[in-house]
Amino acid sequence: MDKPFVLYASCIPVKGFKQSIIVDLQRQNIFHIPNSLYDLLIINEGKSISNVCGFYNNQYDDIIKEYFKFLIKNDIVFFADNIDNFPKMDLTWESPFGITNCIIDINSDSNHDFANIFEKIEKVSCPHIQIRSYSIKDINYFSHILNLLEDSRILSIELIIKYFRNLIIDDLEQLIIKYPRIFNIIVHSAPKTECISLKQEKMGNIFYVDKEISSSKDCGCISTFNFIINTKTFTESLKFNSCLNRKISIDCNGFIKNCPSMEDNFGHIRTMSLKEVISSKEFQKLWYIKKDEIKVCRDCEYRYVCTDCRAYIKDPNDIYSQPAKCNYNPYIAKWKGQDGYVTVEEWQKNRENK
Repeated sequence: MDKPFVLYASCIPVKGFKQSIIVDLQRQNIFHIPNSLYDLLIINEGKSISNVCGFYNNQYDDIIKEYFKFLIKNDIVFFADNIDNFPKMDLTWESPFGITNCIIDINSDSNHDFANIFEKIEKVSCPHIQIRSYSIKDINYFSHILNLLEDSRILSIELIIKYFRNLIIDDLEQLIIKYPRIFNIIVHSAPKTECISLKQEKMGNIFYVDKEISSSKDCGCISTFNFIINTKTFTESLKFNSCLNRKISIDCNGFIKNCPSMEDNFGHIRTMSLKEVISSKEFQKLWYIKKDEIKVCRDCEYRYVCTDCRAYIKDPNDIYSQPAKCNYNPYIAKWKGQDGYVTVEEWQKNRENK
């Protein structure tokens, strides 16, 4: 096996301050690796194992062989005579849509004209809609909304609805059968978290989550559960904001925003054209704030699979500040609750005092 090694194109190393990861975009998986292995892969790809050992003057042969056992076992590398036959993945992110998704929030005081909203969404060719309800609405309420989309070009709809005692699973199933463009129905504030129905075709899934979602202020939490490991998110995160790029939102009161959690708005949906809003430089400016520019995030190994909240940041006066609801410290590679965890601020203070 003394041939040059090649990383599978879908396996991309990402370096963090304390540790690195290999993101497997095809299998949607993450492998944690030491930074020394990251350096080895970046510097030595295209060499044989014996040449890699020689590069380090054969001082670390046992470690290098263990590294390659791990890489081979997990199908991260392969060996080839001519590595030029295996080009790298094109990491360009492109979308034919000016807006890729729209969030519409609902509470007990909302009085949305959904026919008007959907007509304006159609004009910007937005393919995906998420409707989030913070108050109890019966199935007929959502059925009425979905009826308005019957002749639209919308590709998928995700419903996030509030649990209530008389909610019947069969009613949700019938809703999915009647409206096949439903991607997910997520029922929040439920008695327990469980998957009710997971479809092989990926459309029409039903999930119950016990987390209570009372308003848009519950958004912006950073955790491994919210990681998105796929080519689209990874490539988009390299050049754009992973949360706000090509997104538009309508809050509970009908105001147009980058995100319902943000304070600034760009007028009311009843009077404003979405096409006019999304073409403005002011609306688009947050699209281009990428993880490599954000403090702390730029040192984090998870930066290309993690969402990025700009609504809740640690320093409101610095748009490049770390997300306020992030509980991971990349400088020690620990999450809040793990032994030895300290906040980024504590770590920085301790470092300065040494």
